[in-house]
Amino acid sequence: MISKRPSKINKRWGLGHMEGDFFESGRSGKGVAFALRDRKTRKVLMEKILPVSLRTVDLALGRMKRRCPEMRTVTFDNDILF
Repeated sequence: MISKRPSKINKRWGLGHMEGDFFESGRSGKGVAFALRDRKTRKVLMEKILPVSLRTVDLALGRMKRRCPEMRTVTFDNDILF
């Protein structure tokens, strides 16, 4: 939870501390984009999530980790997928 995040991360010290969120996409709202943003550099990683499930989110997170190996922590909001 964001409220339990260490102060070091809140102060944006160091690389690899990410924030995650979901965005509905398209007119029908059936597609979902999963985004992670580094708190220090503001670098954004995005993945399309179809179908929406915990398994596809987990797979997307693995692909993002391979693209950004410096990722250390990920903080999410209280989204229904988490």
